Amino acid sequence: IAHVLLCFIEFFFLKKNSVLDNNIFTLSFKRIFDISSAGKKKIIRYGYNFFLWGIFGWGQVFLDKYVLNHFTNTKLVGIYAVYYQYGFYPFTIFSTIISQYLTPMFFDRVDDKSSILAFLKRLTLYNFGALIILCPCLTLAAYYVAPYFIKLLTASIYLEYIKFFPIIVIGGFLYGLGQILTVPLLNSDFVNKMRFPKIGSTVLAVALFYILIPRYQLMGILLAIVLSNAFYFICLVIINFMYVKQLTRKLSGRND
Repeated sequence: IAHVLLCFIEFFFLKKNSVLDNNIFTLSFKRIFDISSAGKKKIIRYGYNFFLWGIFGWGQVFLDKYVLNHFTNTKLVGIYAVYYQYGFYPFTIFSTIISQYLTPMFFDRVDDKSSILAFLKRLTLYNFGALIILCPCLTLAAYYVAPYFIKLLTASIYLEYIKFFPIIVIGGFLYGLGQILTVPLLNSDFVNKMRFPKIGSTVLAVALFYILIPRYQLMGILLAIVLSNAFYFICLVIINFMYVKQLTRKLSGRND
């Protein structure tokens, strides 16, 4: 419904502008569905990456509860769902807000390699600073403070495995930092390089679900989340370092 409404709004403004410009605007469905133009092909190639990541991301979100229920019981699935909601999901929201804030700042510098290089260095430095400073603080908060809020917002039954809660907080924090590191890679020249960390971390997570859950149950799925998101974060750090080296070489060659 939202997309249909947006289409009508777009049509309204196009028609209004055509009247102001003394042009006749006609809606051509053939032109809309024609994907042979160079511009549309470029958009499809760029958007295909997001489509592919979305499928794998959905698969992981679905399979974690499915595999946990298959090897354990619905009680642990419920506890895991609550821990995920309060320990992992907030970092998804936080990283989205930060990424939305940084994205226009990055693309504003996209034509200035020296400015992009400075942006990349600052972003990487801030990420490592956050990892070193905030990760221990969040772990302690998850251990000492989170039980009070989980009991307040849900029920005391969810405190049965509360000692495992800091594990999923660490996994969520690593995922959030990784998501922020994807901002410089949204450039069309680098976006395809995110396939490996995004798809690889999902495949690793699902494999670890089947390996760790039968042995460690709830602890197993939480460890799988931490390990897969640590892999995701490390891969993105490496790719960003490669991006920095590439820009440094280009700038050095230009200066020479």
